[in-house]
Amino acid sequence: MPMRPSVVALLVVHTFLTPIIARSEVVRMKVTAYCACGKCCGWSNRGGVPKDHRTGKRKVVGKTSSGVMAGKGTAAADLRYYGYGTKMNIPGYGTVRIQDKGSAITGKTRIEIFFPTHRQALRWGVRYLNVEVQR
Repeated sequence: MPMRPSVVALLVVHTFLTPIIARSEVVRMKVTAYCACGKCCGWSNRGGVPKDHRTGKRKVVGKTSSGVMAGKGTAAADLRYYGYGTKMNIPGYGTVRIQDKGSAITGKTRIEIFFPTHRQALRWGVRYLNVEVQR
């Protein structure tokens, strides 16, 4: 027996209205802080031009490894575990997206969040928190 067209149309509409449920997990992490300064990011300003102390190449201060400028909500993580754009909720800070990496930021339980000043980064210190990771 053939289906009535109105029933088929209803099924198609229902498929488009079904909400997409985001997966998330809670991970206990060591959460540290950084800013765009040379102490936090490993650059020096000798000769008036910021340079990476490892490579000697010119450094664009505040630019993340993903190419965007760091700001509130920017975080660094180990890219083997959390890709660029991964969203996380940090208690006491808010929502961040992974947009950076760091040589000392390794493993699944390590993240570093951005602050606009060195003083604010120091004030955050080191915290062990339950972080919600959205996949």
